[in-house]
Amino acid sequence: KFKRLLNCFGERDSLHTSFRDMASALSIAFHNKDYVVSDLVAGLTLLSRKQGLRDFYDQEVQRMRQWTMNILTEDQKVPHYRYFPPRSLNFFDIDEQQVFVDGNYYLKYAIGIYGWPIHVFMNPCTCICKLCCSESCRRQNPRANESILFDNCLMTNTAALKQSSGINEDDILFSMLINDVRIIYLEIYMTPFCVVRDQEKKKVVISIRGSMSLMDAFTDMTVSIHRLRIDEEPFGDLKTYCHMGLFMTAVTIRNLLADREILVKAFQMHPDYDLIICGHSLGAGVAAVLSVMLKDEYPTLRGYCYSPVGGVFSFPLVEYSKKFITSFIIGNDIIPRLTIRTLIHMTDSMT
Repeated sequence: KFKRLLNCFGERDSLHTSFRDMASALSIAFHNKDYVVSDLVAGLTLLSRKQGLRDFYDQEVQRMRQWTMNILTEDQKVPHYRYFPPRSLNFFDIDEQQVFVDGNYYLKYAIGIYGWPIHVFMNPCTCICKLCCSESCRRQNPRANESILFDNCLMTNTAALKQSSGINEDDILFSMLINDVRIIYLEIYMTPFCVVRDQEKKKVVISIRGSMSLMDAFTDMTVSIHRLRIDEEPFGDLKTYCHMGLFMTAVTIRNLLADREILVKAFQMHPDYDLIICGHSLGAGVAAVLSVMLKDEYPTLRGYCYSPVGGVFSFPLVEYSKKFITSFIIGNDIIPRLTIRTLIHMTDSMT
């Protein structure tokens, strides 16, 4: 039914694959469950309260355990094993301080690629003045820069990118700013991205946008897996799988970069620069996959992923990518924890 509703998108093999994976994921998650919207709302509300009470109980148990351990002698203490969530950064460690500083620095590119909607949201009082006074908006021929593709007639996305990132238009080496399937040039597995030059850090930065359109939702829901082969030992013989939708999007971006020789030209101009790939949400997942793809070609590459979608890599691929990819997750953000398994667990907990 959903496919018939959206048949205006035309017949594409990639669209058919996306619908198939979406239907498969939803059927697995909601198998033998007869829910309506009100059931989901009520179930999620009750589940949230239940988890809140459980967190409070866990804190009280931990406090009592710590009190007990304080009054026991060393011989009486017994180690207690439990699952620990991903660790926090240790700000007393100089190297981890630098990880935080670098991650905070490149976040501006992950935000900037969202364009004018996020810029307006973050700057509600000054956004109109900042965007309208931008050189991009005031230019008589807004299409003069051939490296900027598919921006709107006022170039507000480019202006927002410049304002958020603090760069000049000359530093934008390439940008693809919309993913409208009505444009024949684009595939369904495509998300806006840009390649910019950071003269302060001497880096070439690829920034990839997160979910903001229906096409992005299709990419998120294409949850089948794809083998991402790694030549480095011992990972070559292991099950190095990744999220299919993210892989297809990363392939589209990689091919576009190769066809236009964007990175080749960038490093010919700046041979002493290094490559940075970053993104938020969906863009973070694509950035992680693209980082693995380009690692052999650019050995000094670093990836910064902000709240990436869940289920990007299999465990062996996670171990391999730890050396050059850093992910940042804030608090109890649901998106990095959302996989088919956790979705099934959530629906089971609601019954």
